[in-house]
Amino acid sequence: MTESEFQTQSDSTQSTQAWQAEEKPPMQGEFSDHCTQLKRDYLKLIRKMVGRCALLLLILAVVTQALGVGIQYFIQNSSLAISDGMVSYFTSYFPCILGELITMMIAIPLLKPTFSNEVFCKPQESGVFILMGVLGCLGAANIGAYVLTQLLTMLELWGVSYRIFDLEMPTDSWLSMLLCASYICLIGPIFEEIIFRGLLLKAIQPFGEMTAIIISAVAFAMFHLNPMQFPTALATGLLLGYLAVRTKSIFPSMLAHIVNNSARALPGFMFSDVLSPLSILFNVLISVVGMVGILIFVYKFGRGFTNYLKYEDVSIVPVGKKLLHASINVRSILYILLFLLFTCYMIYFYFIAF
Repeated sequence: MTESEFQTQSDSTQSTQAWQAEEKPPMQGEFSDHCTQLKRDYLKLIRKMVGRCALLLLILAVVTQALGVGIQYFIQNSSLAISDGMVSYFTSYFPCILGELITMMIAIPLLKPTFSNEVFCKPQESGVFILMGVLGCLGAANIGAYVLTQLLTMLELWGVSYRIFDLEMPTDSWLSMLLCASYICLIGPIFEEIIFRGLLLKAIQPFGEMTAIIISAVAFAMFHLNPMQFPTALATGLLLGYLAVRTKSIFPSMLAHIVNNSARALPGFMFSDVLSPLSILFNVLISVVGMVGILIFVYKFGRGFTNYLKYEDVSIVPVGKKLLHASINVRSILYILLFLLFTCYMIYFYFIAF
């Protein structure tokens, strides 16, 4: 071997050793840097979009609570003769209607939804799927109520006393009953589905369908600002979100929400005594129908729900990381803190002040 050949081989060996000593090859390192930047941009977009949704929920909560307090103050300091039922409507339900209308008007320029293609579409599933989904929502509410019952039972075993606050339906006039029933059984479900499954879920859906279902369900449960309603609202919200995503329309989730609220509220309007035999029989019948409905729904269509979780694109970011980053923007944190504030108040109301 000549000296020049030896020098060439030596230089080649040194270059190979230097290349192997690097942590990554040059092209692999550039690709890795590109993927890292892509993940950062992706998570930034998630935080931005969820932050806009959290802003809408903050506006909804603040406007609703402020209107309720303002109207109550006005009624208490006025000489108007208003029945208790009408006071209940104007301080509890009417502020929700105004707050939800204001929120929807703000959401249109903020989220820029396409109502014809994304919200008010013709359902893309069979009538059997929609019917089982509607009945399944009754069962999901039963499951949430069962979880709450078990938690309260555990508290009783630990010697903790509590009280359950049931919102009594006004019975002093037909007008107050009609107004309250119209919000609980019709207006409320329609407006809430437009906000949570029509606007929020559709805005987050490009980042993953399961991610959107979970975030919209948690936001829906927190929206009630009541820890006693959280398990039921969360279980129902998950199924309502799945209905909206699977059917590509909010009409089935609207129907399910209307049926669920009506089934829970009707005994309060139909029976003067909620502990009467007829009232108990009605509630048992609704519970049985709901449990049968969700069992059939899970048996026939449950695999589709798990497929959303199994086959969601996680090549860029896993679902867990999406959910984490969705909750760490300033507006989401403020909304969580607002919920925790009301939770502390409700804990005091249900347990300490008892």
